Amino acid sequence: MDGIADQVKQAVVENLSTRGKNFIRQISVQAEKKIDRLEQEGQFVNEILRTPIFPRLRSVDKNTDINHHTNIIIEPVSQHTIIETGIKHVEMKSGSQRIRWNLLFNLLLWLVVPLPCWIPFVSNQVALYIIPSIQGVIVFMWTKNKFKDAGFERIIFTTHPYGLSNEIPGKCSNSNYGLRKAVSEMNVADDDMKNILVTTCDADSKFPRDYIAALTWKYLKENQPALTTIYQSPLFYNWKLDSLSFVTRVTGLLRSLLMLGALIPFNINTMSIFSYSLSLAKKGNFIHPGYQMDDIICLIRWMGVTQQRLRISMIPVPVVSGPTSGETMEIEIMEWARQARRWTIGAAEVFHYFIIKANRMPKMAAFSWGLVFIIYYGVLLCTAGLYGLTSMLSMILIVKHVPPMIVYLMYGFLCLQMLTFLVAFIIDALIVQLMNVSQCIYIRNAFHFILTPFVLLGYSLVELYALHEIIIFGKKVCKHGASKKSALK
Repeated sequence: MDGIADQVKQAVVENLSTRGKNFIRQISVQAEKKIDRLEQEGQFVNEILRTPIFPRLRSVDKNTDINHHTNIIIEPVSQHTIIETGIKHVEMKSGSQRIRWNLLFNLLLWLVVPLPCWIPFVSNQVALYIIPSIQGVIVFMWTKNKFKDAGFERIIFTTHPYGLSNEIPGKCSNSNYGLRKAVSEMNVADDDMKNILVTTCDADSKFPRDYIAALTWKYLKENQPALTTIYQSPLFYNWKLDSLSFVTRVTGLLRSLLMLGALIPFNINTMSIFSYSLSLAKKGNFIHPGYQMDDIICLIRWMGVTQQRLRISMIPVPVVSGPTSGETMEIEIMEWARQARRWTIGAAEVFHYFIIKANRMPKMAAFSWGLVFIIYYGVLLCTAGLYGLTSMLSMILIVKHVPPMIVYLMYGFLCLQMLTFLVAFIIDALIVQLMNVSQCIYIRNAFHFILTPFVLLGYSLVELYALHEIIIFGKKVCKHGASKKSALK
């Protein structure tokens, strides 16, 4: 019996030793195969990057029932490959072959701004009442301003090719291509598109952690208004804003104030960072690639297909957007002027588009939106600052025998407008605490506040130049040079 037991023990030890050697050999073989595969993948990626083609990254779900991981696969795409968008555009015109409806802004400027300079020569008595009345209307326009655990199921990267026909450099063409490519990759049914929300943003956007949760909550709370509502978070420009020039800072504060008090409550237009349902984008034929201001052109385009005025719903979380910046103050002010010029040209360009397409919209919806758009961009932004200057000079130098009551009234309008500007600075002081943004601006705040009317005047002068530039050069100036893809040639 002892001999049999010894033989059994020896056989078990030999068996375990053999299994151990086989297991180690198997692990070694698997490791060598894995290393070889990684080297091959590395060589494959290097070949892609060395050849003159565009890499396209596409996500493919693998073993979703086991570990829910997503693999990113790089596919080579020739630089001449064009994604069929299925959209047809009228050939773009370089000049003003038809009447440009953005001339209405220029007409408004030249009717209102010089008014205080010539009306005293017609009737001094009429000037005493007309000039303060118009100034009061403009000031009261300003006083209307009001005060998890998750991950990606799929990540799709697209490269927008250079030189596609009927496109101009800008966010519109970028977003249009990216949306169409993503939809083709997702292969989602039309009925499910209302359950997909699209958020467009800029490269210098900072989202709060709960943005998606707040957007989803708002969308579900409003019973998924997929074809009637666009969602906008209030934008603030507190990305090292305290270290920038007074021109950039004051402009950023006023833009935030106007978004809270005008753009969102009056459903004028979204700005830069906004969200919408994929079904609305699909029904609206996505985004027109021949324009540069995607936030306004989307609203106009989608109003036409839905046959109603779209509502802008505010997402109750702030989003930080990068302000204009430059290496020196001179460069920063030049960039500020370039941005203001581009925004003005874009607004005038899409207003012309709106007038052309207005006959396809319900009359009341088109009239109400067009009216508030003209008041906001034509009067409040373009005309108000310049009229304030000409009216003040007229009352001081041209109008004679001004009663003390009119003088006090004009001073009252100035104080009321400064109080409105003060609201922007109060909001800024509160929002930096809400967003945990540190800034050192206490002493310079008073300086910036005093210079606010002068910044607004400078902004109006840039807009005056831009509106006349688009008259002379037409469609040639309607582009965003920073979006050119010349590096992808």
